[in-house]
Amino acid sequence: MPPAYASSPSLPSPPGAPFALSSSWRWLRRAAAHGVPVACLTAVGLWLMLPLTSRLGSHVPGVFPGDNVTFVWNTWWFRRAFGAHSSGLWCDLLFAPDGTSLLLHTHTILQTAIGVLLCPAGSAVVAQNVVLIAGVVANGICTYFLAFHYTRRLTPSLVAGVMFAWSAFVTVHLAGHFNLVHAWVLPVAALCAARFLERPSAARGTALGGSLAAIAYADYYFLVYALALTALLTLTRAAALRLERRQGSRRRGAIALVVLAGAMALLAIAIVWTGGWILRPGGITISMRGTRSLAFASTAALLAAGALSYRLRRVPFDGRSLPLPSEWRRPAAVFLLVMLPLTVAAVVLVGTGGYASQPIFWQSSPPGIDLITIVEGPPRHLIFGELVTMLYHGVEISSIEQSGWLSLVGLVGMWLAVIRYRDQPDVRTWLVVAAVFFAIALGPFIRVNGVDTGIPGPFALLRYVPGLSNARMPGRAMVVVQLAAAILAAMVVARRAPHRFGGAGWLLFLLVESFPHPTPLYALPRADAVDAAIAASPVKGSVLEMPAGIRDGFGMVGGLDHRMLIHQMRHERPLVGGFVARLSRPLRDHYLAAPVFAAAFALSDPDSPREEPLRATDAVAQRVAFLVLNRDALPRLRSLTRSTLEAQGFRFVLADGARELYAVEGSR
Repeated sequence: MPPAYASSPSLPSPPGAPFALSSSWRWLRRAAAHGVPVACLTAVGLWLMLPLTSRLGSHVPGVFPGDNVTFVWNTWWFRRAFGAHSSGLWCDLLFAPDGTSLLLHTHTILQTAIGVLLCPAGSAVVAQNVVLIAGVVANGICTYFLAFHYTRRLTPSLVAGVMFAWSAFVTVHLAGHFNLVHAWVLPVAALCAARFLERPSAARGTALGGSLAAIAYADYYFLVYALALTALLTLTRAAALRLERRQGSRRRGAIALVVLAGAMALLAIAIVWTGGWILRPGGITISMRGTRSLAFASTAALLAAGALSYRLRRVPFDGRSLPLPSEWRRPAAVFLLVMLPLTVAAVVLVGTGGYASQPIFWQSSPPGIDLITIVEGPPRHLIFGELVTMLYHGVEISSIEQSGWLSLVGLVGMWLAVIRYRDQPDVRTWLVVAAVFFAIALGPFIRVNGVDTGIPGPFALLRYVPGLSNARMPGRAMVVVQLAAAILAAMVVARRAPHRFGGAGWLLFLLVESFPHPTPLYALPRADAVDAAIAASPVKGSVLEMPAGIRDGFGMVGGLDHRMLIHQMRHERPLVGGFVARLSRPLRDHYLAAPVFAAAFALSDPDSPREEPLRATDAVAQRVAFLVLNRDALPRLRSLTRSTLEAQGFRFVLADGARELYAVEGSR
């Protein structure tokens, strides 16, 4: 059998050069060999962000103000906090007058810190865009080096880098989930883990522990995925689990369970076909209109049949071992040390009752990916993207949270890895990684073409595990499946095209099938006279900007206008309401109990039948000094005429376009 990987040729040293110069020369030659792939991946990343590169200070990716604006605000807030020598995990400029914790928020502290290094004197908008562009480029480059670690080949590694850089996961989340666009942290953590597992050392242990802890400052989902990925790389390094058929009398029980599962499946099909029945035997009413219970029972019967028919056997790999327990102390210590600020903040948050988590319901949790999306194509393709998006919308599939597209090169690479190379240790490891995360990405119940089949997936139980429950969107696990597909494709290309430029055909086909549309841009609101007047006023107090609302990852009360976050960056006054990923229950209850907030939210909600008057006396009680109306945002606000507001104690100050500024009489 040929060797698993082609080794890179040794590079000649200059004649007569000393050993140190020879080593440096070899290092420079090897680094220069990566220049062309890195340049190509930089161009690949810049294509996605091409419209943004000339509008760094005025636009952000997206179509309308929403999550994209909140990440600009994140950058502004934490740069402001760092300048005041604060961690910024407590914010007094949102949800006035109480303030809120940002520990459970998608705070992106790591990205902000990188922005401070890249743009120390730039504005928050410029820093956010520069870091976003750098993150998109880093997605491909970091995946390239992870693939090169396994293949030692340039072109196959370039295939992996392009596949991950233009993956559906990255392109769809450029609409606003900028925290998830920085997926480069996952290949970095995987590379650090692989190097440490192969040859443990103090430096590699420090890199592993530090990289895992740093991800906690970038995104919570990625922290959970990186820890699980590291665990899988560790568990599958020295041994594999092989499925073997059991011998004996258990076969009859397995056959009976398969027959039972088939009968329940036929009954479910009949219910779907006929609409179901209602039976009343002996005065007892039995409703047979749903198929969820039958799907669950059929799945349980098949799993039981599999357990009776097969067993897992551990098969060790020759010459591969795991680090000793003592060698794990350094990465564990570094991880805990870097995580210490977040750990302390978490203990304080729990102790003060500010911890918030979503309620988990058996049938109404967020769905995972839809299986039909695996073959429908990339939703952001330059030519076919609109057609794919229309197919998604036709059956109410979310292109952001339910897309499972991996690319044809990725699918073929994984298929060849399974049928031809599954016995090779590294291939088997990444196949296990892909299988585990794909099972999670299916969500609590498997969906096909917009239909909830009722067949449970592993996440139906994992969502009840503390810690994992906060990573509540299971479809986001596809980012690790995409990474695994890229690495497996690189391994397959390296084996099937061993010559110097082998894999060029794979790369060309990948470019054609994945070529994405450039990211659309949203123009940020300009600084206006209203912002200048609020900033210049000596009156203390917060700003109530309408439409107003409170929003977290579970929903919204009122009608939050995210543009107020950009205006706050100009006047720097506390705001009523706002957005945070997890809003504590006491803070929510306080807002709903305050008359001025309840009235503002009801007037800002187009679906609310309530229409309560705004009173300046109620606003003064909550330390509100200014009222701003954005009359272009909600037609319902037209009922708040200037005369009506002045009768309630709000004094008109000025207007700039569709924005009107009122001062609250009686505020100090």
